[in-house]
Amino acid sequence: MELVSVVAAAMQAAEKLAQGLIGQGLAACVNIFPPIRSYYSWKGRTESSDEVVFLVKTAGGYFSLVEKFIRKHHSYDVPAIFSIPVDRVSEPFNQWIFGALDQGKEF
Repeated sequence: MELVSVVAAAMQAAEKLAQGLIGQGLAACVNIFPPIRSYYSWKGRTESSDEVVFLVKTAGGYFSLVEKFIRKHHSYDVPAIFSIPVDRVSEPFNQWIFGALDQGKEF
C-alpha cells in the first residue's frame, strides 16, 4: 500500500480528482480533509491561499500512474504530489486495496 498526498485549490476540485482516480482504478480510497491555509513561496513572493489536502490510498507501484493522472487534471502548474511511506498495514485492508484497483495497469 502507498499513500499519496495531494493539495487542491478547493473541495470541488479535490472531489473531481478523487472520483477520477477511483473511476480509473488508480485508487481504492481517497480521504479529503477540510480546507487548510497554506503559505508558500511562488515566483519570489510569499503567497497564501485556502487549499484542500487529500490522501490517495493505492498500491506501491501505482505512484507514477497516480501522478500522471493528477498532473493531467489538476488546475495548478506545479501540484504538490508526494508519497508517504507505509511501513505496515493490516493484511485484510491491504487485500481490499489491491482488490479495488485495476490490476491491468502497466507501469
